[in-house]
Amino acid sequence: MSLEVIQYGAEERITVQRQDLSRSLAERIPYAVSKSVFDLADLARGHGWEATKTRIEDPSSTPNEKIPSLVTALKNHILAGEKLCRFFRLTSADIVNLRNNINSIQKKSSLLGSFYPCLAPEKQMKGLPLSTPEIISIEHMPDGVALVYASIRALKIKEALPTASINAKMGPSWKAYDELYGIRNVRQEAFTVVWVPNHGDIVEIRSDHLRGSNIEGTRAEIDAVIHSLKQDTSINVSGFSINVFRMIDQFYCNISEGKVVELAFGTTTRSLKHEKMRGHNDCLRSELFHVGGKSNLNQPIKPYRISISYNVEVSSGIWTSPELSIHSNSHMSDQISPSHYDILISKNMGVEDYEYVRDRIFLYI
Repeated sequence: MSLEVIQYGAEERITVQRQDLSRSLAERIPYAVSKSVFDLADLARGHGWEATKTRIEDPSSTPNEKIPSLVTALKNHILAGEKLCRFFRLTSADIVNLRNNINSIQKKSSLLGSFYPCLAPEKQMKGLPLSTPEIISIEHMPDGVALVYASIRALKIKEALPTASINAKMGPSWKAYDELYGIRNVRQEAFTVVWVPNHGDIVEIRSDHLRGSNIEGTRAEIDAVIHSLKQDTSINVSGFSINVFRMIDQFYCNISEGKVVELAFGTTTRSLKHEKMRGHNDCLRSELFHVGGKSNLNQPIKPYRISISYNVEVSSGIWTSPELSIHSNSHMSDQISPSHYDILISKNMGVEDYEYVRDRIFLYI
């Protein structure tokens, strides 16, 4: 069943099929995060994504008038959900030229663009080669413009196998194993967004870092989009990346910045520590062993890896828990001028909670 959905005013109409919408939401949004999406839409989820997909595809469970809310949620997740981000401070001339040159960008017809905002089915991408990012949409928002690039990535997905049924078929040699896993090689459509604000001089590149993604692959995707952006707009942002390494210590030291759920650091005794909290209601800053260990040192610790969880109210009574992660390494922390350029914003529902975390970052830039 195809439905016409009006987005961002009467001029834009999107035709979606329920099956494409349910599949795309399930492929992109972690099930735990999806609770806020369905709460906002005033819809009930099923137990797990498979049951939830069935509910989306059933008009009696998800009436037609609820579909636009889910399409908006999908778009918002494409624009800002599960992103590895890099920030660029442009010169006054370059930011003006970039805003002007956006109007001359020509979008090409493509398989990926024909399904947007839904994802192209994996079976249609299976025979296609891995692709460089191509621009498939230009989203004009009240506070800026989002250039949406899409590409095909290769991923290895690790999945648990049904141990009991395998043991029954394969015999006693397999019964010694409590858990079995398989690896699936898949083609995944990935989105990278170039955000050009109407005001200010900081441009963002946000690239999908979904389940199964490799950090080096995602960084390479950002580099590829920088190249594509130069071809599309004649503006090269590569030399304007903002170094965020010093923010690791700044976020750690500011107790008003969420809850530290992961921290790696070096000490004056030349030891390396990597600590994680099991629960998101607890903060490493006040954890007893962490505090006790620090009290025995003569000098401050040197953090080089941090993850912080925030609580964000995206609507009355509806909360999300986005995470900010800056993951460098101990070798970099020993440098005279350490550098790191990527920040991961994850477990967020979409644009609103992304911008909350992004605005925290801007306080330290």
